[in-house]
Amino acid sequence: MNTNLIRNNPKFELFIDRDYLIVNNEDFKKANCNYKLTEIIDVELIFNDNLFSKIITILISGWGLPKNSTTLRISHINGVKEILLTNCNMKKVEEIFIILKNKLNE
Repeated sequence: MNTNLIRNNPKFELFIDRDYLIVNNEDFKKANCNYKLTEIIDVELIFNDNLFSKIITILISGWGLPKNSTTLRISHINGVKEILLTNCNMKKVEEIFIILKNKLNE
């Protein structure tokens, strides 16, 4: 069992390996990245569950079930990267986020 998986289909991994944050998304290759922890300034989890976000999601995706998404914002020395975490295991994401925040505060 791969403990790095935050979504099974399509495969999406988020994990810390040694001194790097690794993002591996088979569905959206542009989101893939490896960041050295010493180059990360801050990370944020932005939950897109306000009324405005839901209205926009319905308008964009139609009246089908809107997808559950959260944004991971990584501020690093070269700028900001936002990664959309759609239909991911948020419990695992939050666990990784807490570990990452702790490592950044060391």
